[in-house]
Amino acid sequence: MVRQHVPPVPRRVRHHRAHDERARGEDRGNPEHPLNRGGLCARGQSGLQLLYNPDRLQGPAQQARQGSRDYAPIYWEDAIPMLADRLSEAGDAVAVWGGATMSGHLYDLLRRFTEAVGAPAPVIYDLYTAMHGYHALQSASRALFDADAMPAYRLGEADVVFSFGADFLGTGTSAVRYGVEYGRFRDQGLGKRGYLVQFESRMSITGASADRWVPVQPTTETLVAGAIARLIADEGFGPADRVERARTLAPEVDIAAAAAACELSVEDLAQLAQVFANAESPWRFQAGRWRGTRSASRRSWPCKP
Repeated sequence: MVRQHVPPVPRRVRHHRAHDERARGEDRGNPEHPLNRGGLCARGQSGLQLLYNPDRLQGPAQQARQGSRDYAPIYWEDAIPMLADRLSEAGDAVAVWGGATMSGHLYDLLRRFTEAVGAPAPVIYDLYTAMHGYHALQSASRALFDADAMPAYRLGEADVVFSFGADFLGTGTSAVRYGVEYGRFRDQGLGKRGYLVQFESRMSITGASADRWVPVQPTTETLVAGAIARLIADEGFGPADRVERARTLAPEVDIAAAAAACELSVEDLAQLAQVFANAESPWRFQAGRWRGTRSASRRSWPCKP
């Protein structure tokens, strides 16, 4: 499985202006972007609401007082020197806070700026990215691959996927990207079809599309994932190198408790472990912390990178 690293929030959209000035333009996917390849999900289509919002600031504005929602438009010739003076006065007491819409290029520019003034690196945080575990994924990518970026997995190259609460076909990291990859995963040529098992506490779009949906108690996804790895190690399922890796990485867990947490017998859980271990190219997805799991830890599964 090849990992492709992309900026935390890549620029995937192009806006096309309407020929008629009285009509609104439209957003389309960027065909040159490696993730969506020209496609655009419903969330991207709704970006027009931000562009044409009557309350959107269309130029520099000065706040009447701190905490106020009163803004007065000013000229760039006045705004830029004013900002430079304030930054000079602040010194290293500068904080840059961005959200999920900040591009990788803008982040790099602001990071260089904060380094130059001796301030902390920009903080990227919002509720959406927190709920989907973006920061955990990016931190793991930085620790494991020395790449300060979100990993994008080539799902189409896997033949078995176990997903633990990761709704990658829904509003995850890239619904369009994984929709394309899911099509490749399901239709691999010569009649081969990928096999998907979804472990989660509530039915998601991904769960509804899975070959098998396994209900698990909230916050126990990591326990079940660890139990499957433990079964591969203890029972010797799969190739020798995979078993050896499982013995190195699998945590000590209560197999019976894990089986009970997902309403399966120990035998059924062991059968799933066999399916994963004997696959040619197995892969695992795991959701973010707010969904009851610990995503993107250094403990990996015994499968091919």
